[in-house]
Amino acid sequence: MLDLLDHPKSASFEISALVRSAEKLGKLDALKLGVRTVEGSATDFGVLKANTEDVDIVIDAFDSDNMEGVKALLGALKANFEVTKRKVKLVHFSGCAIVVDKSVGKYKSDVVTDDADTAAMAAIPDDAPHRNVDLEVLKAHAEGYIDSYIIIPGALYGDVDNVLSKSGIQRANKPVSVAHIAPVVGLGVPATVGGGFNIWPFVHFEDVVSLTRTVFDNLDVAPKGTEGYYFAETVEADMRFLAHAAIEAVRGQPPSPTEERALTEDEEKAFFPGQWYTFIGVLAANCRCKGSRGRTLGWKPAHESLDELKEDLKGIALSLKK
Repeated sequence: MLDLLDHPKSASFEISALVRSAEKLGKLDALKLGVRTVEGSATDFGVLKANTEDVDIVIDAFDSDNMEGVKALLGALKANFEVTKRKVKLVHFSGCAIVVDKSVGKYKSDVVTDDADTAAMAAIPDDAPHRNVDLEVLKAHAEGYIDSYIIIPGALYGDVDNVLSKSGIQRANKPVSVAHIAPVVGLGVPATVGGGFNIWPFVHFEDVVSLTRTVFDNLDVAPKGTEGYYFAETVEADMRFLAHAAIEAVRGQPPSPTEERALTEDEEKAFFPGQWYTFIGVLAANCRCKGSRGRTLGWKPAHESLDELKEDLKGIALSLKK
């Protein structure tokens, strides 16, 4: 949102933000950013319909797994289209777990899914994480009442430092890194699920913003629908890299390779309690992707250093040690 407010054409924009919390709505209004705020649920069809009647573009960053929310939004956009016959451009956020395998940390995969490979993207299983929501968006595109653009970030890293974060409206959320680092800090050894040989893509928050801006600035020419996937990825690391960074942070020196081991089943259950235990297969999978389409449009990531990722991981480890 802040990036759109700084856009060269921002004077011609009317930006509305749906805010679920009355407290955060008040904080956002107090900043006087020139944004129209609406309090309501992202699953409320009535609120969504009333507030999308005249819009040209919707950016949906609500929840990549919330089927109720996406159906409410698409239902609202369809109802409005039936009256106005004006197609809305929908930028939807998914997640890179759509391309996970079943390695459970035991091996590295050489399979890398490129978003420019339409056949490979179409072959993603219907039961992959986030996929059911993405398919609803693609169905709406096929029905002709929206143009869809799906942005797919890797595991996020970096800090969020802006007026929204300073006001308590926005925060940095790094679930993949935290999930893998917590056992390492708790046990004091570089222990990972299955051995930690699986690889994930990582991307800085700022580079996700810049990719979104690139797609936004090129909506009229950017690939859409089944060709409109945009992976946001800049660096890759296996989970042993995360474990070593965490140990280096808490000890002040790297661990010995001989210390590496897999978590026991009891340790997995202890550090991945409740529903998190059901996600181990995703967190410990290989998840490799390539964001070619965004780069073709002109996306130029600014954060492509493993050293920068390592420093972020060390910061997470130190925060968990407290």
